Order: sequence, then structure tokens, then C-alpha cells
Amino acid sequence: MKIRTAIIGCGDVVQSYGNNSESTLNHLAALEQNKNYEIIGISDTDESKLKSARERYKIKNSYNSYKDLILENEIDLVIVAVPTSLHYEVIKFLIDHEISDIFCEKPLTNSLKEIKNINESLANQNIYVNYFRRWNEELEREAGKVQEGTYGKFIKGNCYYTKDLYTNGSHILHILNWFLGNPDSVKTRYLNQCNNEIFADFTLNFNDSPININCLEDVDYVLIELDLIFTKGRIKITQRGQKLVIGQVIRDENYDFNKIAENEINTKWNECFSNAYKNIEECIIEKKVNKCDINSALQVHKILDDIKNEK
Repeated sequence: MKIRTAIIGCGDVVQSYGNNSESTLNHLAALEQNKNYEIIGISDTDESKLKSARERYKIKNSYNSYKDLILENEIDLVIVAVPTSLHYEVIKFLIDHEISDIFCEKPLTNSLKEIKNINESLANQNIYVNYFRRWNEELEREAGKVQEGTYGKFIKGNCYYTKDLYTNGSHILHILNWFLGNPDSVKTRYLNQCNNEIFADFTLNFNDSPININCLEDVDYVLIELDLIFTKGRIKITQRGQKLVIGQVIRDENYDFNKIAENEINTKWNECFSNAYKNIEECIIEKKVNKCDINSALQVHKILDDIKNEK
């Protein structure tokens, strides 16, 4: 069985990221490598993007209207990669037309109310949300260790992100929710809303253990970094998830006390897209667990709402 797939939106995340390497860092590259998917068609209102994707990946059917793409074809999976402001409209159309599986770029929408509405509208349909680090195998392993208590009790943390709260800050929130669960409280320390972007510094508390998350507004690089300290170790996620630094408590051989010994790991971050499509395939064919479902997005957006409204 091939999974009949349609793509709405043909921007960088669909066709361009990673094209200077052998990595599968965009949707079409990952789909091209997985023989269990068949690309039925693509759509975009921008003819130049549509032409580029069509020619680069030899796609026969292309549309300026996503509605025509959906209505004229038999489709199992739809990838939604339009601007976030259009997500709600597109997803509601797909739900109303009984598309069974939807893979949407993050953030799922711009509002908690819209996500709740989508969730209530689902009828045995699956939504996968592209917080793509969820399909990083090394991060998945460490999240499991945290939940099993390998590193002991969480004590304190610091995180940094660039760009705005919804673009990159939401990645931080997703990882923290994945590793530590839902925070008990949110304290917004700084909030700046400018040109439809939100920049915020805030503190989350998990069982009275704080994490300070700080935005770097005016820099010309991308940074997503987490440093989590536990009673029995430390986890640092650096270079946007490309590297892990794992610290474990050992006895110092020269002094009469314990120390943290650190081990740096290069993660297989460039396999996240491929792993996402393997997971989606398993969900569709074998009914396995969706690793990044609408509930993951819902939890992230509850925190985003608290950050905006708390100050």
C-alpha cells in the first residue's frame, strides 16, 4: 500500500532546506526517499514556488488552489505548510472533507481557541504536528531516561531562543513539555509584541523547580538551547538539537567529592524528517502511536497563552 500524499504550500520547508547536502531536511526530500508514499499533487498560490517544486521533484499534478487539489484526487495524507495564519482555514477544510491524516507545520495555529475547535472537530482523524525534534532518536532516548528517573529529580534550568516566541520559543516549550510534563505555573518577566511577533522572557515552574527561558531579540543567528540540571546529572541540548551534552555524577578521583562528567553526542538530527514519515506510516498502516499529535500542540499553546496573558 502506498500512502497517497498531497502537499499544500511549497516554501523552503517543503522543497529547499538541506538541498546542499544529502540530508532529508525538507518534506519532499524525505518523501522521495520513502517508497511507501506516492505524491499525488502539490499546491501553492505562488507560481514560482510551485514550478520549482514540480520540476525539482518531477511532480505531475500541481494546483494554485488547494481546494481543487483535495477535491479532484483520492488522498490519504495532506501536508500543510502554508503560513500559520492560514493553518486553521486549511485544516478545517481538510477535516470537513474527511482527510484521515494531516501533517501540519508548527505552530498548529495562532490561537488556543482555534486548536480546541480543531480538536473538537476531529472524527477519527489524525493530526501530526511538525515539532520535528520529537523524531530525534537521541532526544527521545534522553526524554525516556528523565521520565524513568535516571537523572534524579529536576532542580533548575535555563533556555535561550532566537526569533519570536511562536517560531522558536514554541520548540523550547514542546521539548520541556515532552521531558518534564506540564508546568505548575508561568511567570512572564518581559513581553514585547511587535509586527505580529511576540518576544518574551519567562519562568516555568515544575514542582517548585524553575526554568528561565530567555529570548535573544536582536541577533543575526539562530539559537535554540536548553540546559537542564537534575540531582544525578545534567542534559544540555545545543545547536538547535544537533548536539547533546550528557552529564552524569561520578566520584572525583583526586578529591573527596562527586563531580559531573560530561559526554558530547552528535545527534542524528538530519534524520528527523525521515523518522517523522516512518512514524506517520506506522500510524496509518499499523495504527501505532502518533509521537507528536494535536494534544502535544494543545499543551504548548496553553503555555503560550499563559505567557501572553500573565504579565
